[in-house]
Amino acid sequence: KPIADATVEFGLYNYAEFYPIAAMPTTKNGCATVTTGFGDLLIHAYWNSKSANAIARAGLTDTLTLVLKDTNDFLPGGQYIFNPPQPPKAEDAVELDMNAHRRRLSEEDSIRNSYIATFIDSVTFAQKFKDKGNDIQTLWKYIALSRGNWPEILSFIQILSPGQITPGIKLLESLSEKDFHDIQAAILMDHLQAMVSYSSLTPTISAEVYQSGLLAPRIGREFITPWRSFIQQYFDARQVESFRSNPLNIHNWITDNIITDTLHNYYGQPLPIEGMLQLGRADKYSLDLLFVAICRSFGIAGRLEPATERPQYWLNGRWHDVRQGVLAHGEPLSGTVILKNLSDDPDFVPGYYSHFTLANYQKGSFRTLDYENDQRMKNFPVSLTMDTGFYRLVTGHRGKEGEVNSEITSFKVTSGNPVEVPVRMVSAAETSRELKTMNLHSGFSLLKTNEPLKLNQFANKNGLIIIILDPETEPAKHLIKDMGKVKSTLDKWEGKTIALVAENKLTSNFDSGNIYRDLPDNSILGYDDMGEIAAAVNHASAVSNAFLLPVVVVINPNGEITWFSEGYNINTGNQIVRQLKNL
Repeated sequence: KPIADATVEFGLYNYAEFYPIAAMPTTKNGCATVTTGFGDLLIHAYWNSKSANAIARAGLTDTLTLVLKDTNDFLPGGQYIFNPPQPPKAEDAVELDMNAHRRRLSEEDSIRNSYIATFIDSVTFAQKFKDKGNDIQTLWKYIALSRGNWPEILSFIQILSPGQITPGIKLLESLSEKDFHDIQAAILMDHLQAMVSYSSLTPTISAEVYQSGLLAPRIGREFITPWRSFIQQYFDARQVESFRSNPLNIHNWITDNIITDTLHNYYGQPLPIEGMLQLGRADKYSLDLLFVAICRSFGIAGRLEPATERPQYWLNGRWHDVRQGVLAHGEPLSGTVILKNLSDDPDFVPGYYSHFTLANYQKGSFRTLDYENDQRMKNFPVSLTMDTGFYRLVTGHRGKEGEVNSEITSFKVTSGNPVEVPVRMVSAAETSRELKTMNLHSGFSLLKTNEPLKLNQFANKNGLIIIILDPETEPAKHLIKDMGKVKSTLDKWEGKTIALVAENKLTSNFDSGNIYRDLPDNSILGYDDMGEIAAAVNHASAVSNAFLLPVVVVINPNGEITWFSEGYNINTGNQIVRQLKNL
């Protein structure tokens, strides 16, 4: 029986979740169609709180049929491999005029550097603000973070009175790096001045809760506006007294006065706080922003809970949820989840979004919880208090061919019964194709001095890492940044990392200090000027065509390539570390 208007999500594995690259309703014939590359997807369909899912093997499956039963039908827990599309064949490659491409890159760098040259420097800043005393270094940090928006941050600092220096610095501390790029001095001053109108409802509030839950002008994904003074002028003294006597009265006022509109904010952009009060309607996420903004405007610490984005207020030493469906005594039903690290490597700590995610089943669909910046995730076992309900844990890492080795675990959270959930990385054979011994007599030039060197000068009992890249491309920059995440581990390793600019990829304005700053401290920086290293890797890795840059190879003490990676990949740094442990 075909179901019309069921929602179908086409989930692509990315950042340890199945992200819906498309979500669409079914037709009256029960069909939803999408055209993709030949990579595997997890298809999830739901209708009237019933759902089902299955893997679409794009190389094998043209049409997939899902049956929505009386109970939810989920992919069974277990280990799965998700394959990416195959790379294009050599004959399908697009011909590029590489000389024109390099000229364009050089022109882009020139434009960018000319713009950066207009930024104020630290010496000029220090001379301008000698009167700020010991705070000069702290203030310069925020000027540097603001990049091209430095005049606005500079203007804000200039108008701070002596008594506003300390709270002004605290306000700047509450901003994210992205906020520094576009916030205006007038908006910062509005928030700073409005803060003195109402004292904190909780006198003993901690510094962290004060700064992130009360002082910060940023609430969620909205564009920052001068909402604090607007809200203070919008409500009368009687209403303010009601809000401060019981923060739930804010929620009641919003429910009674602002229409929840699920239709007209089609793209789900967060609405301006002031606009919601003027218009009298908003989508649910924007209404949650409004609740928090009203709290903060009147001295009540408020936030969107980081994992669930549920609005909360701070009272009696803890955060309280604001939502429908709480128990009669006012507390949500919750349970305890204990995440256990089952890695064979005692030094390996799984990273949220890098290696695993948790998702909550809500109204037929899984929604990933955001624990990325939760400090608890750095020390296992991790104990979490979570709403009762059904959850899914997904782990995964990419293999050398781009395939994802994943494990899916479903579990239920109940009140009073802690549940232990294993976080286990599925191991896969990570040896390369039938690889040969690398020619360690291959030569390259040292980047700074042009001194000729050979690989065997750096080979030792710990092995080698060799990287060949075009430093001006995005995949190369991504790789270097990815390696920076494991830099401390690679710094302790006693082997050598040799990073080489590929043949004909060295430009006159190349800045190795800037591009290579995240590489291990003992890295050798060179230029594969004659293409010898690339040829040796190509031969030893049995690649039939010219490989895609960047290329990374791990070589054991016998000179054999034990791992090979080419092109754009994620988590390369962690995969390299895993390979080094196997050496």
